[in-house]
Formats: sequence, C-alpha cells, structure tokens
Amino acid sequence: MRWHRGHSRLSLVLGVCAAAVAACTRDDAPVGPARVLTTVRVSVADTSAELGQFTVATATILDQFGATFDAGRVMFASSSPEVAGVNPTDGRILAISPGTTTITASLRGKSGSQVITVSFPPLFLNEVVPNGDGAGGWVELFNPTDAPVDLTGWTITNGNIFQSNALPVGAVIPARGFFVIEESSIAGGLQARDAVHLFSSFGVQSDAFIWGHDPVTSFGRCPDEVGGFIRTTEATKGTANACP
Repeated sequence: MRWHRGHSRLSLVLGVCAAAVAACTRDDAPVGPARVLTTVRVSVADTSAELGQFTVATATILDQFGATFDAGRVMFASSSPEVAGVNPTDGRILAISPGTTTITASLRGKSGSQVITVSFPPLFLNEVVPNGDGAGGWVELFNPTDAPVDLTGWTITNGNIFQSNALPVGAVIPARGFFVIEESSIAGGLQARDAVHLFSSFGVQSDAFIWGHDPVTSFGRCPDEVGGFIRTTEATKGTANACP
C-alpha cells in the first residue's frame, strides 16, 4: 500500500511535468515580439555614372531591432527616368542623360533612396592633323578633368564609324593631360576630307570633328578644351594648341 501511494505521487509529479512541457510546446504558447519592417536602405554601386553606363541599386530591409530580414520584394523607381532608368524589380540602372536622379526602393509603406549623378564621357578631341592624303597624321585627345582616365574600352574611327579601332588597353590620360593617336592606328587613315569620332568605353560618342580640306598645320580647339576647331598657326603634338 505504501508503494502504491508512492507510485501515485510519482505519477502525479510526472503528469504535471508532462503538462508543463506540453504547454511550452503548444502553438499558442507565448513567443517573442513579431519582427516589424522599420527601415529600407538603398545603395548604388556607382553613384556617379557616365552616359551609357549600367550600374545597380540594392536594398537592405531592417526590423525594429536593426537586423536584416526577408520581408518581401522591394520596388525600385527613379525620380527622373530621363536621366537614369531603373528596373523596378531587380534595381538595374542605365545612365541615359546628364543630370541627377533619386533611386528609391519601397516596401509596405517604407522607403529608402540614393542620389545618382550622370555625366558626359570625360574626354575631348583637341587637335587633328589629317596630313592630306599621305601618312603621318595624328589625333590628340585631352582630359579636362582633375582625375586620370583609363582608355581601356575606348574606340576611335575616321568617317567610317563601322571601322572601329580600340585604344590601347591600360593606357591612361593624366588629369588635364594629352594623348596622341597616330594615323597608322586608325583603319583607313585620315583623309584630306574626313572625320574623327571618339567613343567611350560604354559605346557613347564622346566627341567628333568633320573637316573638308587639308589645314596644312592642324585643326585645333582654341582655346584648348572649350573652343571650336579652327586652323592653328602650327601643329603642337601632345601640348597646348597654338591659336592665332
């Protein structure tokens, strides 16, 4: 009889423990606070882009504890799609025209944004020596910016834009510096009546010049960088132009 009572007490204790475990594992048992979307942050791979350049925006979703979590797919938009358009679902951006735009990502009433600036390709044609119908002509490029420009991916043509000529891979024009391209590097050369077209690494025409006669000296921008092309007093290969 004593064993029976002890057994009953043990059974009661085990039953209470089992009930407690069951209560703790029920679906309606108390849990921590639900995660709530509080912040959408946007970053852009290139906040400064050239015409024709692709870049991408990404969004980070944060809860009330500042932790990232998956709360669904954001939707992207551009405040000025004529400057840079953005794919609404994956954030891919194409730079279309110079200016600034704001890329926004939105989800459930929350949003974040990032400004992107689009600019023209940085390089200019600065001086051209067609050298008549003979060999020995050249084209001079100028970098008007305060940063070096890598020529990898840039191309140049004469009047036949379908004969593209790649500029040297890894060549760099220093800030406010010059770079000379020999006529022998341009398919078809530079004729007495011809043209030069310069294209950026993103396939956008950066500059062009057309002429209808042999200048004897050279055609150059006067003043350098900002002026129109005129006949110079002498050819100045790789240096500032000699303007009349």
